[in-house]
Parts: sequence; structure tokens; C-alpha cells
Amino acid sequence: PKQDTRNGFRFATAAGCPKKTAPHIAETCLRHFSHLTSYFIQRIFSSRSMRKAHLFVLPLLLLFASCAIPVRSQDARRPQPKVSATSVVKSFLEALKERDFKSAYEKVYIFSSDREGYVSRFELLYERYDIRIVDYRVLATQLFRDKAIVVAEVEVDYREPGEDKRQRARYTNRYDLSIPEKKWKIMKDECIENCSYGPEVEGGGGGG
Repeated sequence: PKQDTRNGFRFATAAGCPKKTAPHIAETCLRHFSHLTSYFIQRIFSSRSMRKAHLFVLPLLLLFASCAIPVRSQDARRPQPKVSATSVVKSFLEALKERDFKSAYEKVYIFSSDREGYVSRFELLYERYDIRIVDYRVLATQLFRDKAIVVAEVEVDYREPGEDKRQRARYTNRYDLSIPEKKWKIMKDECIENCSYGPEVEGGGGGG
């Protein structure tokens, strides 16, 4: 703690504690308070004039008040949802694999479409290209308090309209998630590698 000099004696102030030790300020203050209490009492009763006692009591009360203020750690984070961001993306991709677009909709958060419109869009897309998700795997997840980024690799089998030959593609997608309803939701997605794969869905709702 920082040392200050007032009225001819020295006392500790909680303001001198560095911010990075915020979780331990209360404990430190109380330790100093215990030691300084004994010190001030001795000075008060050893003073020639009791009228000067307030010079010792005032800084003691200020120190006690500073110790009583609760301190929150700057690194404190809001509680995370029970279902992780990684699990949400896996469930979303599994729903697309099973063509369960209603379940897929529950994992996304979009403003541009309601449930029926979202499901219809995916049904038309998957029917037009005869898309089949063969496999998928999560490559990485990164958390930023109430936001998350999940990167997944997806392998699909599809057929261009008017062609008989089927094609396979493996691409990497980035999913951006947030917590708008106390649950992780996919806010948008975008292809970041091997993006020549034909079928595409606009972002903001998990293109798959």
C-alpha cells in the first residue's frame, strides 16, 4: 500500500493498491487496519492532549471505510450457459445432416426470417442440390466473454442442377455465436477455406 504523511504521522491508504490485486484488497486492508488500530490507540493515549485524538481517529475511520467497499475482480465473467458454444454448433450441423431444419432453426438467431421461412429456404436449397452432409468436425473454439467463435470442417455430397454426376466438397466454416437469450446462438457464419463449393446460403443464420 502507498504510504502518506499527514499531521506528523504515516498511514496506509487502500488507493495505493495496484488494480491487478483487486481480489485481495479487502484482505490486505483488514490486515493493515488491525495493525494500525493498535498503533493509533497507543498514540491517542500517549498524546499530551486528548483534544488531538481526532487527528488519529479520522484517518483510521477513512481506512476502515475503504476496506468495507466490496471490490469486484476486473476479470470476473458472466455465468456461461450450460450448453457450450461447441455443442450448439455440433447440434446445428447434426440437424442439417438429418435434414431436421426445425431443430437447426433453434440453434440460430436471425432477424431476417421466421421459423417457417427459414425451414422452407433450407428445404428448397437441399432439394435443388440434393445436398447430403457426409461428415463434420469442430476444429477450434474461442471464447470472448459473451461471444464465441467456432470453426468447423464440413464434408458434403451434392449434385449440380441438371447434372447426374455427384460431387464431394470439404470446406471450413466459421460460426459466430452470442448469448441473446441466455443460450448460445449462432448469429452468423461464413466459409473461410475451400469455398468453391456451389450451394450457398446467406449468412446470419448458419449456412452449413
